[in-house]
Amino acid sequence: MAKTVDSVTRINNVNAADVQNAVKTRLTDIFSKVKTSAGSQNQIHYKGGSFFQPYGFKVTASTETIGDATVLKLSGRPKMNFLGYLVLLMVAGLLIFGLNYGEEGLLALPAALVMIIASRFEQKKVTRRLQQVSADVSGILQ
Repeated sequence: MAKTVDSVTRINNVNAADVQNAVKTRLTDIFSKVKTSAGSQNQIHYKGGSFFQPYGFKVTASTETIGDATVLKLSGRPKMNFLGYLVLLMVAGLLIFGLNYGEEGLLALPAALVMIIASRFEQKKVTRRLQQVSADVSGILQ
């Protein structure tokens, strides 16, 4: 699985509600669908992504006010969507076909390998997008 995202950003002269609104706005700009659920008083859980993308995201945004600054702690990871599970089933089918049917099946093995590599690239792309969110929020609010 792709690595998790853990970032801490300090934003001066902004309250926690504005920071959480900016996080949600930025996540909605990047990913087409975002669901929120409240955690503790200063924590909000976000998850979402597109049906047409194999990987979505799951993020927890925590805000803490220290003096006149707000600290945003963003932690999350990519998560498989429905399309990701379909790709996983196709890879399993291709591998089984490739191992059972000699020469004809050998053509399925490179296709399975390409799908596995594409899946890893998609996970890394989601991770990079999530890492960019905290930097973008700090840039938007300052």
